[in-house]
Amino acid sequence: MANWLKLPNKTETIYTLRTLPFRERRWVLILGGLFIISIIGLGWKLNDYVSVIVPAAGGSLREGVIGTPLFINPVLAASDSDRDLTTLIYSGLMRVGADPSDGRAGGQLIPDLAEKYQVSSDGLTYTFTLKKGLKWQDGELLTTADIKFTVDKIQDPLIKSPRRASWEGVNVEVINPNEISFHLKKPYPSFLETATMGILPKHLWSNFNTETFSLNKLNTEAIGSGPYQIKKVVKNSATGIPEYYNLESFAGFALGAPYISYLRINFYTNENSLIEAYIKRNIDSLSAISAEHTAQLATVGAQILQAPLPRVFGVFFNHNQAPVLLNQEVRQALNLAIDRQAIIETTLHGYGTAIDGPLPTNAIDPVKSALAADHEASRLIKARQILENGGWTWNETNKLWQKQGKKDTQILAFTISTSDTPELKRATQLIQETWQALGAKIEIKVYEIGDLTKDIIRPRDYDALFFGQVVGRTPDLYSFWHSSQRQDPGNNIALYTNADVDKLLEQLRRESDPEQTAALYQKFNQYLAADLPAVFVYAPDFLYVMPTKVKNVSLRPINLPADRFLSIYEWYVNTDKIWKIFNH
Repeated sequence: MANWLKLPNKTETIYTLRTLPFRERRWVLILGGLFIISIIGLGWKLNDYVSVIVPAAGGSLREGVIGTPLFINPVLAASDSDRDLTTLIYSGLMRVGADPSDGRAGGQLIPDLAEKYQVSSDGLTYTFTLKKGLKWQDGELLTTADIKFTVDKIQDPLIKSPRRASWEGVNVEVINPNEISFHLKKPYPSFLETATMGILPKHLWSNFNTETFSLNKLNTEAIGSGPYQIKKVVKNSATGIPEYYNLESFAGFALGAPYISYLRINFYTNENSLIEAYIKRNIDSLSAISAEHTAQLATVGAQILQAPLPRVFGVFFNHNQAPVLLNQEVRQALNLAIDRQAIIETTLHGYGTAIDGPLPTNAIDPVKSALAADHEASRLIKARQILENGGWTWNETNKLWQKQGKKDTQILAFTISTSDTPELKRATQLIQETWQALGAKIEIKVYEIGDLTKDIIRPRDYDALFFGQVVGRTPDLYSFWHSSQRQDPGNNIALYTNADVDKLLEQLRRESDPEQTAALYQKFNQYLAADLPAVFVYAPDFLYVMPTKVKNVSLRPINLPADRFLSIYEWYVNTDKIWKIFNH
């Protein structure tokens, strides 16, 4: 190397610095320091340019729920706490993804335990191939025998599974340990969603017969193949009732180990104790809270996430018990008078959407309400005009609308039955006030939810009913509006009959093309808008308090509260920085 390119060694550098005058030596050191800092800064900037922040494993989350689980079991789960733990611990052939592609209530269905699936050309056979190397949380292999075992238990009438109706008439064929077919009696496009049901491990459950199935300790000490597994159950020393479950991420989960390493699910007896625990910072998150508590939570800095629920609430008419509701003009006037937005603001604190049809606004092309723009006085004037045009006269003495028939005189009076939940009671009271301002005589009957279901709804013993319908992620309104479902156990609580609507609903159950489905629902909506068998009021929002430290939370495909956990394996608390070329 030429002498002029040779760098000074350490000794030479120190000697040179010592021989320099103080002022020059100081500038050399300053410039040298600036040079080193510039190199470090340039390297830092370059690293930022070529790097990306990604989720990293670690972190924890403490969630509070109301109620104690009895059946952490996809075959038997009935309560919200049951379903919460079941969703975390078990997985199915399919899973509802977090990102909807078409703006509907639910996300796309994605394979979970399944690697792929095929549907026969006639829509009657669904064949699934499992991913390779699937294991249960105890290390045993998961096979199609486990899937058949689970469906057999659901179909067993003695077990009384809440899912039995979805699997009636489905024949299961195990082709080999990795392939399984389901044979349907008639096409059912929503079957793939049915296949999201969690699967039980046969090797653990097969030793228990039908009589002891619900008594098995595995109902509370569950072992599944889902994103989380039970690490520890802490019970009250006096009662033996679980106080909380400690869960840890399951590395063998088919969609990849969740980022958040630990979950604690705490159980509370009521909403007040749940909220108190949050305020005391004993828990980080809570769900399915009433809208009335949102203001209190906001004062302590809670982040409240919301998502539309596929549920509709309204007043369903029973003209068999209240003949006055047979009059089309009466139903039209009652429908026009309602101030839906005022009800939402008062009862839901704004966490809901006004509707004027049988589908929530996030579902397939619902009927849009054109009533919201009118002020109350204007609506009442128009509603009274509808009654007058229909032959009704105002009796100033009795302060009632009446209509003279061939045999007797009808008066505009009936009762509304509802549940004793605060939200439904308050909404019904507002509806009563509006209809009484119109001139109708309305009496409210309030029942405990169990009594309402058993003694009022099932025997159809009501004039009108303010209640809700869960239409689901993939709307199937057959049980709510087909004439064959007018009596219990059907859910046609408006006792609606229309031969054209029956045909549409039957066709909808067979249709798989999205465009055709939307067109059929549009026709269906038009029929109900014309017939008005019910006054639809609102679709509520699902509310979830979640700490800001948890990222990538998606609530889009909410059907039941437990659905908030559908994408939990993608949530994260910790992050890492890696070069972009390694981020695949």
